[in-house]
Amino acid sequence: VVLTINNDPLLVFGNYHNGKIACFMSDCSPHWGTQQFMSWPFYTALWVNILTHIAR
Repeated sequence: VVLTINNDPLLVFGNYHNGKIACFMSDCSPHWGTQQFMSWPFYTALWVNILTHIAR
């Protein structure tokens, strides 16, 4: 578990067979896909870093 909110996991990295996995555990509520979140200055970097980590 890399990141939690209120003791609930939000971002988890793990291994599966010979690869790596990442799981971003949000819900389907509108607050996760808001324009404010998606226009966050580090939004793109977040996903690039997650994908870079699991692609190694």
